[in-house]
Amino acid sequence: SAGEGIFGVDREGSNFIMNKAASGMLGYEPQELIGRQSHSLFHHTRTDGTPYPVDECPIHATYRDGSVNLGEEIFWKKDGTSFPIEFTSRPLFDEKKIIGAVVTFSDITERKRVEGKLKKSKELSDALNTLNTMMHSTLNLDTIIGSVLMEAARTIEMDASAIGAFRKDSMVFSYSHNLPHEMET
Repeated sequence: SAGEGIFGVDREGSNFIMNKAASGMLGYEPQELIGRQSHSLFHHTRTDGTPYPVDECPIHATYRDGSVNLGEEIFWKKDGTSFPIEFTSRPLFDEKKIIGAVVTFSDITERKRVEGKLKKSKELSDALNTLNTMMHSTLNLDTIIGSVLMEAARTIEMDASAIGAFRKDSMVFSYSHNLPHEMET
């Protein structure tokens, strides 16, 4: 497709061809990338900031051993920012000898953003369904309130004690963050 990045690397990992979509996503002009090592230029660091050794790179594996690789990775732009990609790396052969690899990739930033929103929406829906079930299955106020606190804490990824603590034996709620310290029920 027109938005798909395509580049070719030789057996040493140097780019020998790069389409404008690929160079544009990376923030370069195509001629800035030709003859340079793709891994050290735009695939050198993992998402967590740790170095990405070339020997662990699936693209490198393709031109090393002839394997076809596909998956999700991140590439780094000229300006130092990164973006998630989906890629396929296929070996190039001259007769039966591996001479490099051709890599196609797409920027999946928008897809990842939507997946994140869907995940949060599902977590919220699950929490609401749990609360709904609890509220319909029991009329025990302390159980309902305890469940609401736990589901709220889980949904917003906080420790339940940061929202409030419920002591069933004394029916006393205590809250943090400048809310009323005690409320007897």
